[in-house]
Amino acid sequence: DKEIMQRDNMANEFESHVLKMKTRIRSGNLKNFVAPDEKDVLLEELKEADNWLSYNGTTASVQEIKEYLVVLKNSSAHVVARYEADGTRRAAFEDLMEAIEDAKAAAAEKDPNKAHISQEERDSVLKAADQTDTWATAESEKQDETPGYETPILTAEILGEKQKELRELVKQVMERPKPTPAPTPAPTPKPTENKEQSKKEEGEKKKKLGEDEEMKDEGKKGGEPPTPPIPAEIPSEAIPQAKEPVGEGQATQPMEIEDESKPVTK
Repeated sequence: DKEIMQRDNMANEFESHVLKMKTRIRSGNLKNFVAPDEKDVLLEELKEADNWLSYNGTTASVQEIKEYLVVLKNSSAHVVARYEADGTRRAAFEDLMEAIEDAKAAAAEKDPNKAHISQEERDSVLKAADQTDTWATAESEKQDETPGYETPILTAEILGEKQKELRELVKQVMERPKPTPAPTPAPTPKPTENKEQSKKEEGEKKKKLGEDEEMKDEGKKGGEPPTPPIPAEIPSEAIPQAKEPVGEGQATQPMEIEDESKPVTK
């Protein structure tokens, strides 16, 4: 039935784990990560687990087999963690080596757009890459000589920090944008140019004033005619008096006008 099938599947998983761990600890990829005093203990635990399954595999419940498997995995978890950490460290080491090569290539690049980066700055990148390479190689050799079951002296985290520092330096130096050119100052006019400019401005002012005067004159011409002067009042004595008209048949006498220049006879 369903329960028997589940128990058989769990028993197979249990047995597979026991056999696999025995091989890995004795001669496989966990061999260098198990301390001598740990090796015998782990192998003995695996042997007991194998015997237990042989006697109880058909009667134990699915939960019992599952809980026993968890105990076995926990007892060897620290060994597996050492192995996995070593693999992560090696991958981080390769990433750091790639970053070193990238830094050297960037410093040696002859891109016209990066002509503003001085040789001294490029040398600083090359120096940092060489120093990181020397350090990483030496530390990696030390780690390889250290037993895998001891505390590592070089970890993926340490290598990752070194890679980050190097790449940030490359970005800071080699990706620095071109400096913005300073604006060109306007040329200072010469004294003669100042005088000519003043004369030109003065001439324009006079021309403007002349045009304004012409406009005023044209306005006067086109306006109302000027008012004639009022004549001075003439004294009545100075107006000559006309004599009485003559009748018909009488000769007309010429009108005499008194000469004011003659003295009046009294």
